[in-house]
Amino acid sequence: MNLFDIMRSAGGGDAFSEIAKQYGLTPEQTAAAVGALMPGFSAGLTRNASDPFGLARLLRTMAEPDYTRAYTNPAWALANGRRKGEEALAQLFGSAEVAEKAAELAAAYSGLAKESLEKLQAPLAAMMLGGIAKESRAENPLLDAMLKHVRAAREAAAAEEEAPQAKGPLDRYEEEQERQERVENAAFLRAMEQGAQAGLTALEAGTAAWQSAMAAMLEGMPAPGKSGKKAAPSARDLFGEMLEPGIELGEAYQRQMAEMLERLTGASKA
Repeated sequence: MNLFDIMRSAGGGDAFSEIAKQYGLTPEQTAAAVGALMPGFSAGLTRNASDPFGLARLLRTMAEPDYTRAYTNPAWALANGRRKGEEALAQLFGSAEVAEKAAELAAAYSGLAKESLEKLQAPLAAMMLGGIAKESRAENPLLDAMLKHVRAAREAAAAEEEAPQAKGPLDRYEEEQERQERVENAAFLRAMEQGAQAGLTALEAGTAAWQSAMAAMLEGMPAPGKSGKKAAPSARDLFGEMLEPGIELGEAYQRQMAEMLERLTGASKA
């Protein structure tokens, strides 16, 4: 299932009608707007998934219940989920400026108003992350296993927070930042190891969709006893077709979007 299919399936298939009603668009304009934004989302998702630290943050974001809620209830995402959507955009693009450039390029290609696309970006990003998390159960046992372990780590961390603390606000803030980083890294490493085992189980059981991907991944893993580390799966191993925009908008446009994001996100890191 590609990104456009995921968006079209949100809310049991009611997402596009909800978007059209909320923004006063025709069905054709709605499909064009969603389609024009998907290459940017695809490029941002690929960039995150290709970097171990970006992937850890992405998994941690996707594990939040509000994103599943946005996917299953698009009306909530459009009306009340803007903050979570903006967090999703920040995860995908790194900054509001890059997200704005993505909307600008999408507007130039589609002929739709940049302002409309900018308003759509946040709720669509929230729906997309929730959709990927939900569809992973059917599409990819490895990604699903990793998300389950990240959720478990988040729940354990939340339980820790219920214990009383007798420290000042600054101390608590610094400790929270350190704790969040520890949880994120531990969850990612644990999910990598246990998720790989889930994928291996699927492979051994003859899951056709995963045989080739998992075989390629397992070939890069060290033999037992030589090292405690496992090779990380690639973005394609984890997300498969869910990295694809899913609508033919022209190779030149999609390449231009990917190159623009790579240039801007690279510059922001320098």
